[in-house]
Amino acid sequence: MDGLDIATAGANRRSNSDAALVTPEQLGVWLKLSKRSLWRMRAEGLLPAPLRLRKSVRWRVADIANWIEQGCPAVGQTGN
Repeated sequence: MDGLDIATAGANRRSNSDAALVTPEQLGVWLKLSKRSLWRMRAEGLLPAPLRLRKSVRWRVADIANWIEQGCPAVGQTGN
């Protein structure tokens, strides 16, 4: 899944992509950020929390798409 596919999945998340997950590499392509920047943002509370599946880390496409639609607020400021 490349950056365009991820963006398309995010736009169509209300259909069948609610369960779609992306790797740190895929998320970095989508957001045009390095993996290091992703982890820094996560540590600072600026990025939604990932899921941990044993040793793997994934983000839900729907969570990231919602975060972007809300203007990329700090995680504590999303109103949740």
